[in-house]
Amino acid sequence: MAKACYRDGVRQKERAWKQEEKAAKEKKDRARDKALAQAQKSYKKAVDYQIKALQILPTHNEAANELGYALRETGDYKRAIGAYNLALELKPDFWQALEYRGEALLAMGFFGETKEAHMTLFREEQDLAVELMTAIRTCPAPTVAPAAMTHRNTLPTGCPGRSAQPGPHCSTIPPPC
Repeated sequence: MAKACYRDGVRQKERAWKQEEKAAKEKKDRARDKALAQAQKSYKKAVDYQIKALQILPTHNEAANELGYALRETGDYKRAIGAYNLALELKPDFWQALEYRGEALLAMGFFGETKEAHMTLFREEQDLAVELMTAIRTCPAPTVAPAAMTHRNTLPTGCPGRSAQPGPHCSTIPPPC
């Protein structure tokens, strides 16, 4: 059941990608906006599926990573970081999750932690280090002021097997469906 939810979430992400590609090709604003809105709906469905996968199998590190990706694409960087932290807690050498986490940290203006992620990737997985460096070089100003959030000190609600007490590894993940 967890694998089915995970796969359904990945399919929703792929649908979102197709809508984003469609939006990029659109010449008319209205059509572009419609395609982007559809992509956002698909990402939100992906979030729901990955939460369900984690409820069924709390050790599903790939579902945690995909949850982070979908949350990041909807602009929910704080919860995305929490999901990536969970994926990395479950599998510390999950380099793709570290790269995605670096992009979420970058979007929030946590440049020091983004640099730390890049340096780890540079040592361990250079192709992903290049991806993160590309994001760093093309990054606009942060979308959320760093002082406005703390991404380290709260554990996810709805994250199976976890309490609501502060801790170092996760921030808030959406509540169960």
